[in-house]
Amino acid sequence: MRTALAALARSGALASRPNSGWVVHSAHQTQPLAEMRSFAQWASQHGREHGGRIVHRAMQPVDAIHARVLRLRLDEPVLHSIRVRTLDRHVVMVERSTWAPWATPLVQSMPDDVVSTTAALAEHGIEVLVGDHLIEAVGASSEDARLLGVRRSSPLLQIGHTTFTRDGRIVELGVDHYVSGVIAFQVGAGAAVPSSA
Repeated sequence: MRTALAALARSGALASRPNSGWVVHSAHQTQPLAEMRSFAQWASQHGREHGGRIVHRAMQPVDAIHARVLRLRLDEPVLHSIRVRTLDRHVVMVERSTWAPWATPLVQSMPDDVVSTTAALAEHGIEVLVGDHLIEAVGASSEDARLLGVRRSSPLLQIGHTTFTRDGRIVELGVDHYVSGVIAFQVGAGAAVPSSA
């Protein structure tokens, strides 16, 4: 049994998760970078069961980077939240968000188990669009390890993003940490430009 499990793990079909046993890796679901969607929209498109729970939210002083983007005074309080996301009932992602002050009352009124903040905002007439992205490979922090059930420093896919309303107002600045093997992003390359050298 152990030999079979180890062989499946080496092939990428299974992964061992501390305190939760063995987890089956489904095939990568890709998302074109040109068509970035929210986690809930992406999961629904692929027929996957998705969920989430807000595990922390608090008003905290804005840092210099967020203050510049949100056009706030340094140390002005903003709402920070941490949300754990599930896919087919497995924890797959930690979502950290800093919310624009105008959107804060709506986010504070959402229940901890809100399935989709995008859908919840839409119910109030706010259509959000996913904007700029920064994609990096990072190691799991101690907090990531605890929330995702992985070892500290395990490889994670980090996606930093900004969401806007259709008329250009910033809604949220977020950083998502995915466990490996959940999602892949497809980049379409245009024709190569001939070199003049």
